[in-house]
Amino acid sequence: MWSPDDQMTCRCESWAEEGVALLEKAAGQGHAYAMLSLGDIHRQWQEHEQAVGWLTKGAEAGLPDAMFALGNCLDKGRGVAAPDYPAAAEWWRRAAVAGHGGAAYLIKAHDETRVDSASAPAFSA
Repeated sequence: MWSPDDQMTCRCESWAEEGVALLEKAAGQGHAYAMLSLGDIHRQWQEHEQAVGWLTKGAEAGLPDAMFALGNCLDKGRGVAAPDYPAAAEWWRRAAVAGHGGAAYLIKAHDETRVDSASAPAFSA
């Protein structure tokens, strides 16, 4: 049985497809914010490989938010074969140098965690 919700779902899907198509066109013309937006959309849709592709393009275009988001994906192993902390830290470093405060915080937090765990006594049973 059809309901008004069905019509709204169809409209929303249509609008989403149209929006993605417009963003892809803009990204194809070199607009870094469109690349970031596409990366964010694909992360929301759990399409992590596509997200990493778009975030990489945005990061390589020099957008600090894309660098930060790409670092997060690499750190968690989303859209890549395995987590890659060194690559994540490099993108966070680039984002921090470009003025992204969240990236600077994450680098410091990760470094402190690594130092704490390295200096902690080993557990023995």
